[in-house]
Amino acid sequence: MTISEFLRRHAVSRSHPLLLAVSGGGDSVAMLHALSALGQCIAAAHVHHGLRGASAELDLELVRERSAKLGVRFLEARVDVRIPDGRSPEARARVLRYAALERLRADHGFAFIATGHTLDDQAETLLLRAIRGTSPGGLSGIAARAETEAGAPVLRPLLSLRREALRNYLRTRGLTWREDPGNCDPGVPRSRVRRDVLPVLEQIHPGATERLAALAGRAQSDEAWLSRQAKEVLDRAVLSAGLDEPGSDAAGFRVRIAPLAGLDRPLRLRALAQVLCRAGLVERLSGSHLDRLDRFIRGAGGGRSLSLPADSLAVRDSGCLVIRRDRQPSAVRTRGSAR
Repeated sequence: MTISEFLRRHAVSRSHPLLLAVSGGGDSVAMLHALSALGQCIAAAHVHHGLRGASAELDLELVRERSAKLGVRFLEARVDVRIPDGRSPEARARVLRYAALERLRADHGFAFIATGHTLDDQAETLLLRAIRGTSPGGLSGIAARAETEAGAPVLRPLLSLRREALRNYLRTRGLTWREDPGNCDPGVPRSRVRRDVLPVLEQIHPGATERLAALAGRAQSDEAWLSRQAKEVLDRAVLSAGLDEPGSDAAGFRVRIAPLAGLDRPLRLRALAQVLCRAGLVERLSGSHLDRLDRFIRGAGGGRSLSLPADSLAVRDSGCLVIRRDRQPSAVRTRGSAR
């Protein structure tokens, strides 16, 4: 699918203003040039993560310079991912980056955020989720159209394109880009998959990357249908929403257990995933968390409370499942275990 076809499929006209997330890497630089050549209404946004010193400043300047040459508006934001928050550095950077992009989008009136995720990113994401123990829904990978935690619409117009094809697009036009050194860091799981795993899979079975991405697409279709069914049940079961703040007496996210427990397991797991998502725990969600929570609501969890990520707690209370802040220090208990 070409970028033009992607935009038509998602009913995005040339007048819809897009805020492009441009890191300075090959994928996002290609997106910037391609959308500019199509006459799309765009601006380039660069998020500085507070890492890599002078190298990061060069990334920013490249995006600023390219935007100026194209006559494209340039915006920047700065975040500091060095401050630990319980997430991995990669997850922390992603959360802060999207939050910064959403602020820019809202402040300047853009219809969508657009990111440079490619077909290769899709295959890498599917593999990483699979080996970490994701639920079947996690195999749906990266969505072509999604929303940030704040509800901002995100488009991924390059998702059907190969990374190398985008590099060739830049090379034929004499355009350069900057590579993030982290892409070659063997300590970063995605980098290992990109550098070592996918090339071996391609040797074993040429076209493996495309087939993995196609699997994600099929999983997305199945997941969309199952999630709609689960949402209908969950909407009727929710009694109150939102995690309580530390020190508050609020009940947190409260949902009746019986409607969930009566579902077949595939729907039940998706309803529980939506419970954790609505409670703000989506970034730390894994298949093992869902399995433990599933056993817990069916009375097989070994107690009346269950530790969850982000210092949160699941509690059974009068036929309800309550997700709230954990009042005890996290060091007191083993995270993720039922009590």
